[in-house]
Amino acid sequence: MGRFWGWMAATLLVALSVPTVAQAAYFPTGWNDDVTVDKDDVGMNFVVDFSGKANDNYTSNLSALGSFTYTGLSNNGLTYNFNYTLTNDSNYDSRIRAFGFDTGPSNPASVVGNSGFTYEYQNVGFIESVGTMDVCLAAGSGCTQHASGGINDGASMNGSFSLTFANVMESVDFDHFALKFISVNPTVNGQDWGAGLGRITSITPGAGSDPITAPEPETWMMMLLGFGLVGSAMRRRGSIALYPQVA
Repeated sequence: MGRFWGWMAATLLVALSVPTVAQAAYFPTGWNDDVTVDKDDVGMNFVVDFSGKANDNYTSNLSALGSFTYTGLSNNGLTYNFNYTLTNDSNYDSRIRAFGFDTGPSNPASVVGNSGFTYEYQNVGFIESVGTMDVCLAAGSGCTQHASGGINDGASMNGSFSLTFANVMESVDFDHFALKFISVNPTVNGQDWGAGLGRITSITPGAGSDPITAPEPETWMMMLLGFGLVGSAMRRRGSIALYPQVA
């Protein structure tokens, strides 16, 4: 009897420790990847590709692309400023009503949508099991509401936002990008709304990044001469070690 219950416990432990296919594939590859924006890397750009999802199933008929550019600090170094372009490239009629993301290592004390999506929300629950998002910017009242405004399929919107932190941040991490589609026609998986789950597809450094440059010819000559002197010194030390003087 004891052996039977031991076998049952071991089987249950294995079953609980192995994720199901649905769990493993719930979020797209790269969903947890983050991008770090350094305070001095003005002009840095990163692109986010959004995969459509409705009623817990992915769909190729809803998609979007976002391009985000860091434009620098303000407010005595407390505020990070960004420009962005969001494009709704869905196959179906739809509107992007809101988008958001998580930040680290701390959340901003305040968020301002300067243009584009100008309704700001923090720490709000999002659809399709995304969970609580640190920052959400919407085209109107309510981060996940079905209302007017937004980006129609085949259109783009330019905007900007600012994140102000309680303390000066040397860098800020961004991940878990998501957006909401509404007015989807025809419906997808029985819904006229859905989410876009983002993954970062490219990062272009800004002016603050240290470029890697090839040494000048004069520098090459000095480096080679230095290597030769070091090698000669090492050989001489080796000769002394091989033939020690006898006292």
